[in-house]
Amino acid sequence: MSGDIKISLLSALPHSLSDVERAQGNLQKDYVRSILGGFWNPAEEVWGPMAPLLGQAARELFEASRILGVEVVKPAGRKELAAAALASDIVIVLAHWKGPHVMLLPADVLLPVVELDSTIDACIERGMLADDFKTNLAQVNSEAKARDILAQGLNDAIDRWWEWVQFDGLAADGADGADAMAVSSQFGISVARAKIDDIFGPKSLLPGSRLELDDGLWRPSDVATCFGTDWGGVCDFVCCMSAYLAEEVWIRHPQGLFRADSRLLYPK
Repeated sequence: MSGDIKISLLSALPHSLSDVERAQGNLQKDYVRSILGGFWNPAEEVWGPMAPLLGQAARELFEASRILGVEVVKPAGRKELAAAALASDIVIVLAHWKGPHVMLLPADVLLPVVELDSTIDACIERGMLADDFKTNLAQVNSEAKARDILAQGLNDAIDRWWEWVQFDGLAADGADGADAMAVSSQFGISVARAKIDDIFGPKSLLPGSRLELDDGLWRPSDVATCFGTDWGGVCDFVCCMSAYLAEEVWIRHPQGLFRADSRLLYPK
């Protein structure tokens, strides 16, 4: 490898039993909480099936990378990503992308539905929820069921994002003679989730469409601040369904090359 090229490999994934134990109980640790089943199961049971991959195989990968001169950083948060971007030409980020849909189990809705009355009103006013949503919700006598209905209603709003999402500064087809605007489904649902999160706030609804680093769940705009204004390197986000992340960061750093996946990825 040429000495002129600096490569950093950052991981925000769990690589030991202690990492899993540290993540349990932390709502920001969605990978352990929901993907690995840490919300329901003891840390030992969660880590057991993953140890060959996230443990042994990861250690072998990291050691081989170090031998090749790659700087390995773990656990990696925004501070570590910013430092790597400052010093490296190529940055590889192994992390989890929390998707756009509101989870039912474990629940993303964090407060009793009765405390979200004004928030639900705001969603109805914006066309996210149906006019009779509160009437139907009032007929439910179970808090757990009410949270499920709210989550399902928000997911329906996300899936029909084109009916209510307004893209500031972009004209729709036929508006003032403008050309048609093409927006991908992944982009649209991610923007829809971001708007829902803005209405609810993080204490009411665990946010989605976020990159999970060691120090929390971050919007693409937050991730973009880790890269310098004129950064022109290569960043590979090794994360599931994260094309929206790469696109949003690239918009803010057009001189760089940002790669992501529109597929589900597995540790192997």
